[in-house]
Amino acid sequence: MFLLLFRLMQCEAEVINTGEIPLRPLGKTGVKVSAIALGGATLGQAKSKEEAIRITHEAIDNGITFMDNAWEYNQHRSEEWMGEALQGRRDKAFLMTKVCKI
Repeated sequence: MFLLLFRLMQCEAEVINTGEIPLRPLGKTGVKVSAIALGGATLGQAKSKEEAIRITHEAIDNGITFMDNAWEYNQHRSEEWMGEALQGRRDKAFLMTKVCKI
């Protein structure tokens, strides 16, 4: 827990110093993604699809390139709304999804 808090503080400091969200290597893939992700679990709880799309677009426009989702989130709504939001912007985001046991 301490390590997670420390890393969040480091990320916040980088954003304050540079005005940009820092990028981090994604494992051994050679891909760099934003240190902050947009999570589908909460995105699917937006008041409407339009709001979820606006949130996703604002995230991308402000440097968030890492999107996390799962089909099981919010009865599939999270992936559907994120998918619609990424139309025309898919090349600007690294999308991670997973299969969860319910």
